Amino acid sequence: GDPLTSDICWLVDPLDGTKEFIKRNGMFTVNIALMSRRGGRWNPVFGVVHAPVTSTTWFGGIGVAAERRTYDSSGPMIVRPSSEPNPTRLVASGSHRGEKDESFAASLGKYDLVRMGSSLKACVVAEGSADLYPRFGPTSCWDIAAAHAVVIAAGGLVLDPEGKTLDYDLVDEILNPHFLVAADNRWNELWVSNQN
Repeated sequence: GDPLTSDICWLVDPLDGTKEFIKRNGMFTVNIALMSRRGGRWNPVFGVVHAPVTSTTWFGGIGVAAERRTYDSSGPMIVRPSSEPNPTRLVASGSHRGEKDESFAASLGKYDLVRMGSSLKACVVAEGSADLYPRFGPTSCWDIAAAHAVVIAAGGLVLDPEGKTLDYDLVDEILNPHFLVAADNRWNELWVSNQN
């Protein structure tokens, strides 16, 4: 049977970016997502991502505009407009690298690459500092759900390997498939073609 009897639940990752925490590089976060179930699949409806070292918080969701707050400032967030000049700004894991990451990056043509840890990668797409965050390695649902809500609230996308909106199975399969966090859908076809 289904251990989750409600169609709403909180998904919490108290330490996202364990490797970054161990390295003491400050690139770890606390992630909290409010999840809603429809038809057996779960979607984030609100998310909060907090980076304790920098006292930076990103939040947003359905009906809640995306915002970035620090101890001394706050402001709305929107993804980077597609009219911005090249090169594409790509953000990738500092701890996980593989052939698929390299192949996808090469398919972009000219790009700038920044490596960082945890759900910070999705947050920099949400705030307009990067265009793409492809993830080919394994992650759990609690690793990305909060940032997923923030990205959607900022106008971005989180896509599964088929180019559809990523959704979650919180009961039978907590691992996510590969996913792409993107400022807009101009990379959808390229993303899907890189799944082979």
